[in-house]
Amino acid sequence: MPIELVEWPEPGEDDPREWAPQQLVGPMEWCRLIPRLHHALANPEATWSFPKLRHNGQPEPMVYAYWEGALYLMQTILGWSDPGRGLQWWYEQDLKDLGDQRLALLRTVWTTDPDFDVFAAWCWERGTSYGCRGAFWALVGKLAGADQRGIRGRPRRGGADFLGEEWWTAAQRRAEASVHWYGTSSEDLHLGHSMQFDEEPRRTNELIRSDRGARRAVLMLDEARGWYRQLLLSGATLPDLGERSWHVDVVVKPLGSLGTFRRSRTTGLWFQGTHTVHMAGQVVADEVETDW
Repeated sequence: MPIELVEWPEPGEDDPREWAPQQLVGPMEWCRLIPRLHHALANPEATWSFPKLRHNGQPEPMVYAYWEGALYLMQTILGWSDPGRGLQWWYEQDLKDLGDQRLALLRTVWTTDPDFDVFAAWCWERGTSYGCRGAFWALVGKLAGADQRGIRGRPRRGGADFLGEEWWTAAQRRAEASVHWYGTSSEDLHLGHSMQFDEEPRRTNELIRSDRGARRAVLMLDEARGWYRQLLLSGATLPDLGERSWHVDVVVKPLGSLGTFRRSRTTGLWFQGTHTVHMAGQVVADEVETDW
């Protein structure tokens, strides 16, 4: 997947990469990179430009959008209910793409950033308990119909449990030296806007399915916002195939293909890629302080 990291125009500076509201999963300030993320995954042979983030001063809109894109990819595309857990596993794989286009994009755009270790520590420390992410996964757990106990709890785990004391200390030093959004007493990045939606009825959509033998379906949507919830709702109407899975192509008419998803019978969540990668980022119930 050829990626070009470039200096990105600041919002309002004739940025040619603006999007219509129907193409965005959430507010432009946080979600401006997500349409490009989907386009890159849909056409991995083309060369795509992504921001070479500048780290100076307090967080600005591109900082929000940059890290929002990484979190969105992990949670809604890989289906990681606990991105910190998934990142721990991925570090143990030496951050290799393992033949997965989603991991290849995450590696090329985000792991090359000097503060990726800090972001990984940030995800590990927060689990699923903060802000919009907690509300999203509480709703997803209900709709998924799977065992998502404690999914909103803060994890009962220490920093050194991630990759050892030496790695954790180095990440903390990096945060203190150069990062202004790490503070544990607040969530300065306010991430999660790409996954925030209300418990509203199913929106106008069209689910086209093949016969049970082909196991294919297409979900057509008029806008991007709330598409994951619509996939959960529409996917629940598909006939049970026992040990087999439906493969659902999600298409947002103004944006294009979001890719092919299938539902895990273990987690109840829809995801792309292999089930092994999906399971690497799941909440460990015994590790969660459910009274948080």
